[in-house]
Amino acid sequence: MFTGVDKIADRIRLGYFTALVLILVSFFMTFYTTERLLNQAVKVNHTNKVISHLSDLLYNIKEGEGSFRGFVITNDKSYLLPNTIAQKNTFVLFDTIRSLTSDNTKQQLRLDTLKSLIDKKFAIINAGIHVYENSHVQNSDSILQTIIDGNKIMEEIKVQEINLQAEENNLMNVRKDKFNSISNVVTIINIISLALV
Repeated sequence: MFTGVDKIADRIRLGYFTALVLILVSFFMTFYTTERLLNQAVKVNHTNKVISHLSDLLYNIKEGEGSFRGFVITNDKSYLLPNTIAQKNTFVLFDTIRSLTSDNTKQQLRLDTLKSLIDKKFAIINAGIHVYENSHVQNSDSILQTIIDGNKIMEEIKVQEINLQAEENNLMNVRKDKFNSISNVVTIINIISLALV
């Protein structure tokens, strides 16, 4: 025979059991959403790396161009060392960017175009160095044409870099939005958990 005390005890046990189940569900949901949050943080960091490497790549191309011009203006071969370093750095950065964006077909196509432009740019610079070393004439038609061609290619490189960065910025915004929504879910779950306890 059940008495009123037994019914109250059963209700208390049921209450504790329900609270325990809700806390466990809350714990697992918090764990799951935290994992998703960390995953989104990694993706946001990844996008930042790509954007940073793109800026460094453009800087190195400009550095190569500037050192070529310094060589032509001063006839000092020490200006060629930064060009050599810039070219090597550019290709290392390019390979890194290619690897970082390997999951994005659009970016890979843009990188194909960018690679072709970079190759042209450095071929023009190297040809200009060769012409200048053989003629030592700063205002020769060949040197001027090299600079004009180099400027045209540089503008195309800038456009590609802008397009690549725009795509990465779009990805960044999507990833930040996901990050924020997951963060909000974690906050709601924690508030509900505290209210239940």
